Amino acid sequence: STTLTIVMLAVTQLLAAGNAGALVLDASQRGAYRGDLNSFGTGFSGTSFGNYQTGINTGLGGGPSIADAELRSFFNFDLSGISEPIAGATFTISTIGTFGSSGALAPVTVETITIFDVTTDISALISGTGGAAAFDDLGSGEVIGSADVATDDSSSILSFAFGADALADLNAAIGGNFALGGALTSISGTQSFEFLFGDSAGLFGEKTQLVLQLGASAPVPEPPPHLLFAVALVGYTLHRRLMARPSRWPSD
Repeated sequence: STTLTIVMLAVTQLLAAGNAGALVLDASQRGAYRGDLNSFGTGFSGTSFGNYQTGINTGLGGGPSIADAELRSFFNFDLSGISEPIAGATFTISTIGTFGSSGALAPVTVETITIFDVTTDISALISGTGGAAAFDDLGSGEVIGSADVATDDSSSILSFAFGADALADLNAAIGGNFALGGALTSISGTQSFEFLFGDSAGLFGEKTQLVLQLGASAPVPEPPPHLLFAVALVGYTLHRRLMARPSRWPSD
């Protein structure tokens, strides 16, 4: 009927209004800085498949103190192809295919990975010339989110949803680059091995992605009164038709 057609079209439009376009970006450059070097501390850093190991690993070198061997990760995203406003964003980082400081290296522990905003000049950050300021920046500033992860976890994808302030920063970076930093904020300072994301150079499909919801953020509109009336009318009509049909079951 005409009424039913109007109702179905209106419902379809309401559902479509609630779906924004989504875009998934892989990190264009990633890697890690080491405390005593104030420069790259892992293999392939500064590339799209850089090792983003985060935490303490004296096996990779370091100065006289355990803290000298700390690694802080970075993830840069190229936003040059985006022209629409960003209504929502989530950063995801994978433990899949990686390993942490467990087994023969150290006892299994639960560590807190915290994701921070980055204000360091991007060209310096991704070329390894950011220095001590870049290393400090990767573990300080505005917190995007944090997660507790066991060091023997090699099968998870961690998600960090952006709040209002981080989302505003992300929109301000449209057309350029946007970087995030990662640090273990649970480091005890007494273990020579206390890290996550070891061997994360992309050999096993380790993903570090920014999932964006594009388009202006707007609430789904409430159904207008005439639509509610139409739905009620259709329901009433169908009920009457069903009640008027003869029963298929014999009476006793």
